[in-house]
Amino acid sequence: MHSKGMRYHLSATPRRAEGRAGLFTMTVFAAVCTTACSSGPSQAVTAGAASPTPSSGSTGANGSSLDASIGASGAAASGGAGPSASSGGTTGAIGASGGPTAGSPSDAASSGSAAAASGGAGGAGGASSGTSGSSGGNGAPIDASSSGAFASGDAAPLPADGGLAGAAPLTGLLGTASRPLLSPGQAAEYTIANYLAQTGTLGSLVADSWNPTAGIDVSAVSPTYTVAATGGTQTTIQAAVAAAEAAAGAARVYIRIAPGTYTEQVCIKASAPPITLYGTSPDPTQTMIQFADYQGGIVQLGANPCGGDTNQQAATLDAFNAGFEAKNLTIANTVTTAMLGAATATQAVAFASTGDRVVLDNVRILSHQDTLYVDSPPNSVSRVYVKNSTIAGDVDFIFGAATAVFDGCTIEFVSDRHPSGGQPLAPDTDDRNAYGFLVIGSTITADASTGSGVVALGRAWDHSCTDVPTYVNTCVASGKYPNGQATIMNTTMDAHVARTAPWVAAATTKRPYSSTPSACVAGLATTACPANRFYEYANSGLGSSSGQ
Repeated sequence: MHSKGMRYHLSATPRRAEGRAGLFTMTVFAAVCTTACSSGPSQAVTAGAASPTPSSGSTGANGSSLDASIGASGAAASGGAGPSASSGGTTGAIGASGGPTAGSPSDAASSGSAAAASGGAGGAGGASSGTSGSSGGNGAPIDASSSGAFASGDAAPLPADGGLAGAAPLTGLLGTASRPLLSPGQAAEYTIANYLAQTGTLGSLVADSWNPTAGIDVSAVSPTYTVAATGGTQTTIQAAVAAAEAAAGAARVYIRIAPGTYTEQVCIKASAPPITLYGTSPDPTQTMIQFADYQGGIVQLGANPCGGDTNQQAATLDAFNAGFEAKNLTIANTVTTAMLGAATATQAVAFASTGDRVVLDNVRILSHQDTLYVDSPPNSVSRVYVKNSTIAGDVDFIFGAATAVFDGCTIEFVSDRHPSGGQPLAPDTDDRNAYGFLVIGSTITADASTGSGVVALGRAWDHSCTDVPTYVNTCVASGKYPNGQATIMNTTMDAHVARTAPWVAAATTKRPYSSTPSACVAGLATTACPANRFYEYANSGLGSSSGQ
């Protein structure tokens, strides 16, 4: 995304009163740190490039307990099955026995493509044709329990080879055109289990029944290495990681970290064994990994030794290995506004991952722009699960191509750099992947200085596609292109969220947000740009669609 200069005062800033009790307050650093944090996907892109995703990245999946409704049986809801997968692809999401829900991913247990029921791809609970019904305009949203659906227009382009059935944008949605809501039948497909069910290469995804929802238990762990100022096996986290990498082997390595502040950039290579970093105190504020860097300053400040793209080079902690875990830690990028000066490339990643099966449990990840970067390698699905954690920032501060679940988390907007608003989510999901980001059972909040209705929920990244003509003529035309996916459900939203139009134009291409296929390039078909894939269900709070 395009960088924007920001200031980040990580002092004791109270959050908005409507947030739930006991949520994170910004007592982040011992000293007040006016940090400029980078936004989500804001690195330079090559004009005309058709690559749909960044170089590599991890997906995410986070949650507490699995919903008992996962795998619920039943025939497809009215409106018919989701679009069929192309040859060689897995058919939809795992775990739904019986027929697929209309307009959403179909049962992966079925072979071949799912037959569409009469009425096309309309959503359950919506109009059977997927086109009838009225939105009620862009003002007061229609409650998810209502039977109306906004007009969906023409069907979006189907995913190319190897796509998941249902990866195309849904039709027959409830709510309004600017704030679409899932029907109950559609929402049944967007579960933690379905998000985390499959991994590997798009077109030949493998279901491995990964279930990290219990979190990370280190109560009976005997650490391989201990990091402490005195009395440990190493005095820096990087030294312990290097020892684990040198020892090789496939067994998980546990690195215990004593309370304290560790100022260093940490690199965990892709070849490293599974590693768990954990603080000995259950209070994540007591054990902090911090470093001050940003995308435009890596020449002067130094780049993370893992390398990668310029966002990853500025990261405090890069974890490129599979099976990375972190518990009871704060990971922060502490770059200051004085360090930024007049810089434009101000993205300041705190944590970046690219591997599969990444778990973050009871952690705080803090910066401004581009705080948390969860990515997948091109044509692949990596998964990330984030549980009972806090992510704070201002612009695109949760971004990347990974499949990630944020379960029971606090997503906090910090207003000091952008008092007029920003957005937390910037997924870069491959169009063939039905599952990008799932925010479930969480709280979306802001500090006390944030105004009402000034912060969006998110936008697509559209990485590597430069502008709208390139997105349509090169990226979409290739059949493999970014079209970020995000679902927010059972989550409390405070008053800072823009209620009428919480989804905004894409970061790189500036592709206007549209919940239906749109004529985004003059002279081309009305379906030139596919619909965005941003959905909500059963949220509450002053910033939710109901405002309650």
